[in-house]
Amino acid sequence: MRYLFQIIRHKWFILIAGLRIGGVSLWQLAIHDWAKFLPAEFIAYQKKFIYHNCSEDEWNLAWLHHIHHSRHHWEHWILCDQALPMPERYWREMVVDWFAAGRSYTGSWEIREWLQREFPRMQLQEQTKAEILGLLWSLGIEL
Repeated sequence: MRYLFQIIRHKWFILIAGLRIGGVSLWQLAIHDWAKFLPAEFIAYQKKFIYHNCSEDEWNLAWLHHIHHSRHHWEHWILCDQALPMPERYWREMVVDWFAAGRSYTGSWEIREWLQREFPRMQLQEQTKAEILGLLWSLGIEL
């Protein structure tokens, strides 16, 4: 039950961040992370984040399922170590997800420190990276 509450809370923050940032349809915000409700993800995510007893193999399978069913993750757009361009609607949803996850996990909308650590390791196609950096800059975040 606690994990279900976490998902719903995250989806609430997705809606708030999505409306603030813009460029993501209400439908897209509503179906964000729908796959987390499926047994292929729900069970492993609950074991990992609530009970802290998920095996590495079980977690890897759940994560693989998630990125294959969630186009808002940059990992979804990697093909044979080559980053493909992300359509704007998905990279915007990804940025919304960063803010919502930050709010869910830390209680703050501030994601600058996380971005400085994580953004350099993301394999993004150059145009996609430039567009994301432009959006972040317009939101007052310069990397």
